[in-house]
Amino acid sequence: MGSVIATGGATSESKKTSQVKRAFLPFPQPLPLGKGVAMMSRNLLLLQSIQGHLELLAQKHPKKAASPVARKAKQYVQTCLRQAHRAVAA
Repeated sequence: MGSVIATGGATSESKKTSQVKRAFLPFPQPLPLGKGVAMMSRNLLLLQSIQGHLELLAQKHPKKAASPVARKAKQYVQTCLRQAHRAVAA
């Protein structure tokens, strides 16, 4: 997918100099982890941080942690971390 650039235009001279350009870029798609492809350390740190936040949510607010969104997020993070550790070990 390409990016879509929307510019806000105005007819007055003062607003022409302060036009706002907004770029709407799609979210990056996760790359499949194969042989020799290791996940970047910042992505691992981010996933571990999210996992910790979800565990804290489960301790502090069990009802919120039991929501479908939180459960799916936890499952996704665990899957990504499992795949990343398999790729590093291979």
